[in-house]
Amino acid sequence: MHVAGQDLQAQTAPVRYQPRGERRVIQCYDPQGFQTPTNPGVRRLAKMPEHSGTNALMENPEAWKKAIQTMVSAHGRAGVDTIVSCVFSRFSTNLPPAVTKLAEPIFNEVGWTQPLRAMQDAGYDYMQIAIDQAHKDGLTFLAGLRMNDRHGGAVHGKVYKEHPGWHLGGLPGGFDYARGGVRDRMLSFVRDVLDHYDLDGIEYDYMRFIHVFSVGTGPQNAPLLTQFHRRTRQLLDEAGRKRGRKLLLGVRVPHVLSHCHDVGFDVEAWIKEGLVDFVVPAHFGHTDFNTRVEDFRELTEGTDCRVYPSTGGYNWTGPSRLKSYRPEHFHAAAHNWYGFGADGIEIYNYQYISWELRLQKLRDLAPMRDPRTLAEYDRHYPFWRLLARQDIHYESVNEGTMTYDVIQLDRAGQDPRGTFDFRLAEDLADPKLSAMMEF
Repeated sequence: MHVAGQDLQAQTAPVRYQPRGERRVIQCYDPQGFQTPTNPGVRRLAKMPEHSGTNALMENPEAWKKAIQTMVSAHGRAGVDTIVSCVFSRFSTNLPPAVTKLAEPIFNEVGWTQPLRAMQDAGYDYMQIAIDQAHKDGLTFLAGLRMNDRHGGAVHGKVYKEHPGWHLGGLPGGFDYARGGVRDRMLSFVRDVLDHYDLDGIEYDYMRFIHVFSVGTGPQNAPLLTQFHRRTRQLLDEAGRKRGRKLLLGVRVPHVLSHCHDVGFDVEAWIKEGLVDFVVPAHFGHTDFNTRVEDFRELTEGTDCRVYPSTGGYNWTGPSRLKSYRPEHFHAAAHNWYGFGADGIEIYNYQYISWELRLQKLRDLAPMRDPRTLAEYDRHYPFWRLLARQDIHYESVNEGTMTYDVIQLDRAGQDPRGTFDFRLAEDLADPKLSAMMEF
């Protein structure tokens, strides 16, 4: 459905809820996101010759540093107020070895990140560079951790090989958080990172990948993960007292509360105990326009916890026929989410385009800071139901959890019917709006 604002001065978004707090747009990056020296955009920002390749940049780490600073500042100008940079995946890290010995260097696992080693050997730490620039520009900067990423070379990881007793049954490459050793090592990694960097907090990404307990054991093991969050909160509070400010803990979780329960994420307990500062209801890589944000918003009422539903990547379309999302798709999703209780939006994996184009796309997303501003822009709502078999990372077909609505009709019966709900936070009776529905 297309919805176009006609009276740009008077149009307001018909929201049931008002966004709380001041944070509105969070940008979440992969471990090999904006900092990698192999990014052609980094080379151009560093003013290196067009066809110079990575070697020339590796010989000029100061230019690489300036490129990272330029990238961070560009986010602030585009309306992003918080950056999450992933520093942990599969017990590997893109941080220098001097920071921690609890995860192996990412360039041991991912060959094309080798230029990062050269930067670190030259004494340049992308994380420190980015944090310093973010704070200079007034931005919040968090370290992100993929809690159980199993793609790529996870089964070949050093820690995975050294600890066969920690393996997640039936899911190769995964770690079983029912094992105390796994939780202890994760927390020790967090402590190392907090001791080394003046971060503003941590985000746990449980969507990469969702299972942290053996399939079917989530509910019984949920208290273990809640205790893990209590210990994380203690680490953050200890570090925060030294710095004179509170450090944040955010969590990316399935965008359906029953799915959270099935895999052992007691989101309600985390919120009620004040363990988490924000929750990001998310699909693995798909932007779900119909996310029931209000279910999470209601859990947070009367607390300091905020809700930031997540888009998929720029060209991660999930079970759709779109080749890539356009600004009007993001505007529609954000408008819906604000209408159902969002406090802001998280943008995920938005880097698989050239840097120049990414800057433009960041500017396209600037209206997502304010539902009233969104009301002035065209909004396009694609609708498709989410088929579990089309998202192997949910693994719902093989494992019997987290299935989506499916209509099953008995054709032998009389007049069989089924319904899929399409939620739209729009007042279509408003004469200032025009709308068109396409089938």
